[in-house]
Amino acid sequence: MTSEPMTYEERLWVFAQGKRLRRFRGMLRYPRSTYCDACGSTQPSHLYGLRDMENAKDYFVGSNCMARLSLMLVVERPFVRADIISAYVMARGVPEKLRLPHQAQLGEGEQSAS
Repeated sequence: MTSEPMTYEERLWVFAQGKRLRRFRGMLRYPRSTYCDACGSTQPSHLYGLRDMENAKDYFVGSNCMARLSLMLVVERPFVRADIISAYVMARGVPEKLRLPHQAQLGEGEQSAS
């Protein structure tokens, strides 16, 4: 008895089940070696943030998955009021000292005075 692999749409449907998803404002461009939480792709060029409003867990999906999930009407209309970069760092366990490629680098004269 062999089980057939799930189709793309089935993976998205399974991902969305039991979640109240809301979108973060903005997106992450070209994050370092990452993956899409919905389909498992390791080659997303952009990640959109989604928060499950039931358990406050954050997910990050590629642009194709975001478009499909929106068409499936599983993404709620209001946006999440949180910073997508901070949410990504917390959800994926990225060390804070590591910077994402699109974040500005602080110059020697621009460092914050503490």
